[in-house]
Amino acid sequence: MKIFNHGNLAVDIQRKTQPATKTVQKKKVILRYGISGKEKLAYFIAIMIIVSISLMVLARYSEVSKYNYQLVGIQQQMKQTQEENNQLKLQIDALSNPERIKTVANEMGLAQHEGSVKVYK
Repeated sequence: MKIFNHGNLAVDIQRKTQPATKTVQKKKVILRYGISGKEKLAYFIAIMIIVSISLMVLARYSEVSKYNYQLVGIQQQMKQTQEENNQLKLQIDALSNPERIKTVANEMGLAQHEGSVKVYK
């Protein structure tokens, strides 16, 4: 720097002196034991995802088992209804027997006209 740049001659000129020795800054290595905050957050999110997926799977299994129980109940009702229908068909066949109808008609005092009776099956 030039002297006249300071503007005042009474000011003592300060020259920049370069240090004779260079100071070397050492990096401090800090060892931390344990898990960092980001890792904890990542593990927590992963665990929450796994738990939610497993809960969804369990909910689906419970729905499937509920529907299976309903299906078994409906199948039992169908079998019971089919048995009742078969019994009712047997009753219809027994009650629609032409000879039984003739005996009931004779007991009631009805007479048969030979030309007017037609039997359809």
